[in-house]
Formats: sequence, C-alpha cells, structure tokens
Amino acid sequence: MKIHIIAAEAGVFFFSSLLNCGVTVKIYGNPSVKNFLSKNIKIKKDYISDRIQTLFLNSKPIDNIDNALLENGATLALSAAMPGTAGALFRKRGRYSAMRKQITYTNNIGVKKNKEGKIILKLFNMPAKELADIIFERGVSIENETLILFLKNYQKGLLPHIRSIYLDCKKKDKKIFFNKYLISDLQAINLKATFS
Repeated sequence: MKIHIIAAEAGVFFFSSLLNCGVTVKIYGNPSVKNFLSKNIKIKKDYISDRIQTLFLNSKPIDNIDNALLENGATLALSAAMPGTAGALFRKRGRYSAMRKQITYTNNIGVKKNKEGKIILKLFNMPAKELADIIFERGVSIENETLILFLKNYQKGLLPHIRSIYLDCKKKDKKIFFNKYLISDLQAINLKATFS
C-alpha cells in the first residue's frame, strides 16, 4: 500500500516524531554514510558537517563518515550535538573520541556487497525536525504498527494541516481515511509526504 499525504508546512512537526522510531529507506550499492546523506537523501554538505554531530552505524559511533559503508539491513542514527558527558563522548571526531576507541566503527570488514538494499534511518532532536520534509518527500517505508500509533497520537493535531491524502494514487477523504486505516491489518506501507 502506498500513502501520499499532502500537508501544509506546519505539518512537518508531526512527522518528525516518526523519525525517532526509524523509517526504512532504499540504498543502492554500498554508499558511504557521507554519500548516502548528501547524494541519496540530498542533505547539504555543510549541514552534514556542521549540524549532524553524532552518528551511529549499527549502534557503533562513527567518526569518519567518508569511510563507513552502508549495507542492506543496517541501522543509521543521526543527531545534533547532545548535551553533557554523553554528547561530548559520542561527538564525531570529538575531544574524547579516543576514550571510546573500542566501540567506535572503524572499518568495513564483513560488509556484504549489495546492488540494492534497505536501511533503517533514525533521526533525533533538531535533525529530525529540520530534515523531516526532505526525507518524507523522498518516500519511506514504515511499519504498520508505528504508523497506526502515530495516527492515533497525532490525529487531532495533524488533520487541520492535511490538504489531501492519496491511497494507491486514489484521493481519499482524510477523515474517513484516518478512521478506516486505524483498524487495518497491513504489515508495512510506503509513505510519502509533501509539504507546501
């Protein structure tokens, strides 16, 4: 099932919460984290270098985004600078990065080559809010249970911002869609959202 939501720009705020849970996006080949973010997701290079300060690939902190390669099934998590000791410790190429040398992502040994695959992308704090429009306009896959919980939690706040909803390319009444979708039994869906 494909869902395309067209919403006002103010609706981006609600979608950012889905990025905390994680969304599935396609990859082609084994791109480096830097190439994936700049070329696939289309995030500006200065945003990647200046704003995204903490990155985890399969739960390991990354210092070198040029050399860390993605493979099918990987999980990539991004955050702005986090506060406190944890923020200082996990910041890419930070002052204290030597203290976590044993858990830092250092090489690509064992990365399985793939022509095409999928990864789970998670964003936290400011990047989740600032990049939600770019990510959802590109299109993602999301677990049905996660989407149902999202719709239940944000229905009242989100509905006024939605201009139209398309289900498999057919326009649907947004209130009827919300009520019917909340009882569907789908496993996963493709979600795209456009904001203007």
